[in-house]
Amino acid sequence: MPFQVAFTINISAIYMAISGLFLVLLSLDVIRGRWKYQEGFGEGGLGEKKEDPFSRRIRVHANAAEYFPVALLLLVAVENIVAINWVVHALGVLLIVS
Repeated sequence: MPFQVAFTINISAIYMAISGLFLVLLSLDVIRGRWKYQEGFGEGGLGEKKEDPFSRRIRVHANAAEYFPVALLLLVAVENIVAINWVVHALGVLLIVS
């Protein structure tokens, strides 16, 4: 009899969907910033200022796009290894809130 492994992403899928919607909202915020500051590509040299709101929009989106995939893979791993629902929900909420 072959070895069978139960693999689920039932809880993680909720946080995958929420983080995907969050990334769409962040993308729309960057697009609005490009219209507001008339920048079609890059940061337009405004990135040297620490208080630049357009650069901040770009960095927030980039950081979310970099960290969400790894964090969601780890959430799937926790869901399949730990198998305690409230732990997975707590980590998912922590990811979205942070």
